[in-house]
Amino acid sequence: IDLKNVDVQYVLDIVKFDDVEFGGLATGKVYLKNILNQPDLKTRLSVHRFAVNKGLMGEADIHGVWDNDLPGIRLHADIAEENLSRTRVTGFVSPKLKALDLRIEADSTNLDLLNPYFEGIFSEFDARANGLVRLHGGFKTLDFEGGVRVKMDTKVDVLNTYIQVRNDSVHLRAGEFALENARIFDREGNTGRVSGALRHTHLKNLTYHFNIHG
Repeated sequence: IDLKNVDVQYVLDIVKFDDVEFGGLATGKVYLKNILNQPDLKTRLSVHRFAVNKGLMGEADIHGVWDNDLPGIRLHADIAEENLSRTRVTGFVSPKLKALDLRIEADSTNLDLLNPYFEGIFSEFDARANGLVRLHGGFKTLDFEGGVRVKMDTKVDVLNTYIQVRNDSVHLRAGEFALENARIFDREGNTGRVSGALRHTHLKNLTYHFNIHG
């Protein structure tokens, strides 16, 4: 099957993976046979302006191979913004199990994809990350684990104040994104320290508790 400028969200809607919004135009080839018995599927796609939750990730080169033992698709993706970022993704997606397990290597990766989850807490959120993250779980019960170093500029809505994190660690554990004595700055150059966490239930029902001191 030859694809040319196919909307990737349309493809993912077919397998009802709709808790995360994807964008981009896919071009490439899909090889498929024995679909009713033991599927044999291989694909290589180039996705122009690949985006997650409207956050632009870059140009994507995606390889996929069907694994009957899972059953699901083993993926390798290389996503790049020219001279700016690179993100590598490996793992699997199983439409039958409605689950995934992905290892994400971030190198200045755009974090705009988190904007929908931070609504009402942060706004004008602009951040990039370096590190290693695992995204796993059912399509409706996704969670993160790992650690990244983050550069972030955002408005804290409840304080009506802009803060920056210039290069500090964020710890991703089941149900939370945690900061531990991270250094923060405001736009006047004042500094402080913050500890606390954003807590969530599979990326829904976010709550937060932070202690900030000068």
